[in-house]
Amino acid sequence: MKIGIAFTVTDRPEYLKDTLDSWLNVRSLEDKTIIFKVEPTDSLSENLKIINSFCNNTHAYTKVIVNESRAGVGVNQAQCLDLAFNEHDLDAIVMAEDDIIVSSDILEYFEHCFSEYEDTNILTVCAHRYTNHFGKDDVVFKEQSFDPWIWGTWKSKWKKFLESDWDLEKFELNGNIVGGFDYHIVYRILPKNNLVSIFPDTTRSKHIGMTGTYARPESYFDNPYYVADRNKKAFRLLDK
Repeated sequence: MKIGIAFTVTDRPEYLKDTLDSWLNVRSLEDKTIIFKVEPTDSLSENLKIINSFCNNTHAYTKVIVNESRAGVGVNQAQCLDLAFNEHDLDAIVMAEDDIIVSSDILEYFEHCFSEYEDTNILTVCAHRYTNHFGKDDVVFKEQSFDPWIWGTWKSKWKKFLESDWDLEKFELNGNIVGGFDYHIVYRILPKNNLVSIFPDTTRSKHIGMTGTYARPESYFDNPYYVADRNKKAFRLLDK
């Protein structure tokens, strides 16, 4: 199975370096296709310097694309998915961001899930959890939910369920106006198609961005379950 990683990069080089440094410690990185989709912000030069340093320190195939104009996370992610599946003919893709660090076994987790669960009702593979239900770092479980802080899907699922239904429009939810592709996946796409996501019991990613479009220092949550270095293991599915 051909697996890739796509990074969306905005204007936070102070987080980007720590993020990419964490990815350099990830096992199974070397045989992946890595795509960077970079916004043309005031931090572009600094971001490209950090990205080029990362590319020079991995043997993985890398492609760096600078947007002509600012697109936003939702559009960037859709374009990355299109590039991954239509231009690079990948079978599955991991969607990453510039302010989310990862555990050393995150790709082993994704490889397991992509291999085992494509022919099921699982739409997305998510790496982040705020809590751990069982206290087991080898457990994965299914839930009709979604978390965008490192997630992935298959070409087959993108083509069947997401590509033609990708929506960023705002809508009313419990009296509040919400929007973004993640809300549409959770509250519209998953339930209407009777689909679920799969999660690790203990998170494989951690959001470090305290500033940004949707991030504020006062709302920052330091996930206590994140561990950077994890040993290789056999994952097992456990029903909640």
